[in-house]
Amino acid sequence: MVKPMRGGGMSSRGDQRGAALVVTLVLLVVALMLGLSSFQSARLEESMAGNQRASVQALLAAEYGASKAWLEFDPSSLSSEEGVLVSDDRDNVYYSWSVTPDGYGKYLFNSVGEVMAGSDLISQRVISYLGILSIGPGGTIVAANNDDDCEEGSVEFVPPSSNMEVTGEEEVNGNIKAAVQVGCGIIAENIASSIIPKNGEFDDYVMHDTGDDTYTCLDGGGNNRLCNYYGGIQGGIDLDILKNADMLAQFVYGIRDNYSESIVNSIPSSVPEGSITYVKSADDADGNRETFSRSGNFTGSGILIVDGNVDFGGVPGFEGLVIVLGDYVVSGGGGGEFKGSVVSAPIVDSACWDAGAATGCEFDDKKIEIGGGGSSSYSYDPLAILNAFELIDGSGLDELWGVDNQTLKGNFYMASWSELIGNY
Repeated sequence: MVKPMRGGGMSSRGDQRGAALVVTLVLLVVALMLGLSSFQSARLEESMAGNQRASVQALLAAEYGASKAWLEFDPSSLSSEEGVLVSDDRDNVYYSWSVTPDGYGKYLFNSVGEVMAGSDLISQRVISYLGILSIGPGGTIVAANNDDDCEEGSVEFVPPSSNMEVTGEEEVNGNIKAAVQVGCGIIAENIASSIIPKNGEFDDYVMHDTGDDTYTCLDGGGNNRLCNYYGGIQGGIDLDILKNADMLAQFVYGIRDNYSESIVNSIPSSVPEGSITYVKSADDADGNRETFSRSGNFTGSGILIVDGNVDFGGVPGFEGLVIVLGDYVVSGGGGGEFKGSVVSAPIVDSACWDAGAATGCEFDDKKIEIGGGGSSSYSYDPLAILNAFELIDGSGLDELWGVDNQTLKGNFYMASWSELIGNY
């Protein structure tokens, strides 16, 4: 019997131990690589978290500066400011803001937030917004009325038979303007009653805010067309000039006398963008309130004053301020879009204006009929009104609307808010 050699057995076990060593080394290398990968991933995540933290800090600093600029804003003394929001061993957070004029009654606010590590800029965020001066009528459609006179039949209001919208509420800047403003609550209630459905009780469709005597939509059901009057029907007028016929006469006849080149004897189909248009009778006889008609949509922007009644064949596609010294009637359909404010303010006797002064003027009864198609709309637009008033800047006539009180904080509204990316 031949026995196996011991040397052969020893060689097999040695090979096995060598293979195990190689496998172990390979596993160690794999584990090391996984560990390095995890370490690098952790460092990347930490760096990303740090960058996110710095970005948030910069944004908070920019928002702080923007809020501080708004609270300290005074258009009579524009300024800027730089400051430190946070300073510690890890981050230095800075803010800076500035305010610059951006046209008539408009101011551009810029605020910058920065996070620095030593001299290195880690993150920067920039916020910009526009502050605008709110002047002009306090509603989309206003029936001017003497402050001490409020008769129930002084305003005849004929609502559209469609779901046309009248928007008084400016959602961008948070300021709420009425869709319609009239002299007192009893007139506002009558107008609301003429708008709501006829198959239900008044209180089922209308909410009455006694604070500012405004009637607004209570329920969107039942085809309640009062819901199309955003901002409601307000029984009270915000501005003195629309409660004082002498003041308004001083304004409109001041326009007529100071801008004689703007006088025409009929309503054109359109007027140039950003212009003053004063429509009056050719003979201009005292007590003669002519009716000026225009079929089709009237377009343009600026200031339109009609010295008489107006009858549009469609909602005017106009931007700015319209003052009608008589009835305002839209008898036709069409899909026009009006932006700004319409004022119906018939003055009893134009003779109350003489040689640059107005005394004893009174507002007369008026009719407002806002017909139009379902796609038509009226919306209060403070920027359109500002652009209109810019046309008479320096004449002194704009001051009758409260421009001289522009330092009052309550007269300014924020029209936009955005973050600037890249160059600014």
